[in-house]
Amino acid sequence: MRSKSDWLLQGVHIGDEVDGARIAPDVVIHPGCRIQGSETSIGPGSVLGAESPVTLENSQLGRAVKLKGGYFSGSVFFDGANMGDGAHVRAGTILEEEANGAHTVGLKQTIFLPFVTAGS
Repeated sequence: MRSKSDWLLQGVHIGDEVDGARIAPDVVIHPGCRIQGSETSIGPGSVLGAESPVTLENSQLGRAVKLKGGYFSGSVFFDGANMGDGAHVRAGTILEEEANGAHTVGLKQTIFLPFVTAGS
């Protein structure tokens, strides 16, 4: 497990309220990302901010979730879910296994069943 100071050295902000044990050791968080909220957890193999910074607040990510850039708050991503750059995903949203959103998709109080894709 990496410490919060290790992430800070890499240009990633992890809020004091975030439990570092809820971030899997092999997670990739690119520079400029902000991770906040006591309810946040990030599963193994997940990648955040590959195209632009991600702000993640009180959200839960399963295994191999890819959030390429944008804002994610109060949302749940099952294994293999992904969202393109510029996404705006708010409370009450659930993406089940392998569900996706293209770039600049905005969602709130939405449930995507497995393998569903939303266009941009």
